[in-house]
Amino acid sequence: MLRLLFILGIFGCLACASSTDRPIIGVLSLPTKSQYGRSYIAASYVKFLEAAGARVAPIKYTDSFETITNLFSSLNGVLFTGGGDELNGTYFAVEQLLFKLVLDANNRGEHVPLWGTCLGFEAISMIVAGGDIRTFCDAENISMALEMEPTARNSRLFGGLTDTEYRTLSQKPVTLNNHQWCLKTDTFASSSLAEFFTLLSTNADRAGMRFVSSMEGKKYPIFAVQWHPEKNPYEWLEDSAIVHSDESVGAVGSLARTFVREARQNGHHFATLDAEWQSLIWNYSPVYTGKTHSDFEQTYFFA
Repeated sequence: MLRLLFILGIFGCLACASSTDRPIIGVLSLPTKSQYGRSYIAASYVKFLEAAGARVAPIKYTDSFETITNLFSSLNGVLFTGGGDELNGTYFAVEQLLFKLVLDANNRGEHVPLWGTCLGFEAISMIVAGGDIRTFCDAENISMALEMEPTARNSRLFGGLTDTEYRTLSQKPVTLNNHQWCLKTDTFASSSLAEFFTLLSTNADRAGMRFVSSMEGKKYPIFAVQWHPEKNPYEWLEDSAIVHSDESVGAVGSLARTFVREARQNGHHFATLDAEWQSLIWNYSPVYTGKTHSDFEQTYFFA
């Protein structure tokens, strides 16, 4: 019996320690009424992850819960993008499903990270809080330096930055905010969010209202930023406050590698190579939407 328990223990540890050098991140599509399709993913999020050593599989919010759940089991991480959509209906229900799948996987010992940007940050906040805890704010098209909390330097999100990269994000106005809703710092402190997340950085909107700009899960590998790290290297909209400096591009690239590094820590994979190929976003061609004054230079659309 002891020998059997020992063998089972070895296999259990091997399962816990499983990892991959071929990470695939699932990126959730957003609703659209475009002539090109029913949902979309801005290509900048795809490039953000690919530059960090990952591949991307689109998670179409229009797919069935069963299809999405089956796809999740083969993914190494999940990303909720920013966007101007309402957090309700099928789209938000899918975010709730994926959030639960991430928690369940981690509770089983599978290290599956989740990242939320802007609207994704807001969705994660609402899911954890159990309701809409956002406040209307004036933080569109403005780049700021992150006002780091004492917890930030040794956090999983920012702890891997070089001193130069950390100073770039914390001392120079390079992080683009482009949102009308904020999670106020006092709302964060008085809600269940403070139990679930570690507050990493804050900022103030144009009226001086303080809001949470970066946070990470205390127990779970969940990272949420109200600003847009994918825009510095990949979006070029005229009249935008996006900063394209070399130092800003380097700093956000390190954050992408941090997230992908988290995703490498589980051994999720597709059952066959053909199933893997069919899942990848490379099966779709991005549309050059920048010339129409879109917020995105390139966009993937899905039927």
